Amino acid sequence: MLQKPISEEDFSYALLTSLPESWNNFISTVPEDIIKDPTKLISRMLSELQQLHKQASTSTALAAIDKSTAKCYTCGRIRHFASNHGKQVNREKEEKEKQDNDRKEKKKKEEKGRNR
Repeated sequence: MLQKPISEEDFSYALLTSLPESWNNFISTVPEDIIKDPTKLISRMLSELQQLHKQASTSTALAAIDKSTAKCYTCGRIRHFASNHGKQVNREKEEKEKQDNDRKEKKKKEEKGRNR
């Protein structure tokens, strides 16, 4: 067992190299004077960690939604979403146009049958 103390700078390098890859940007920006003082390095690391936590808590990530009970912001229907309104309107319009075209075709056929 080695009982020789390591230098403060070696301790700092050991600490920095033990960090996960997600800290690579931080590691590459640590100035030399901070590396020489482990107390300053640890303080800087704690500040960085606080920033990361603050960013994570204020992120715009969407929470999971239980779609079986969610209500539409536009019409208030359950299991229906505002983003579906445009799609729903288009589907309904297409269906109505199809039904109208089918009726017109049927009328034309009936009229042809009468004129013969």
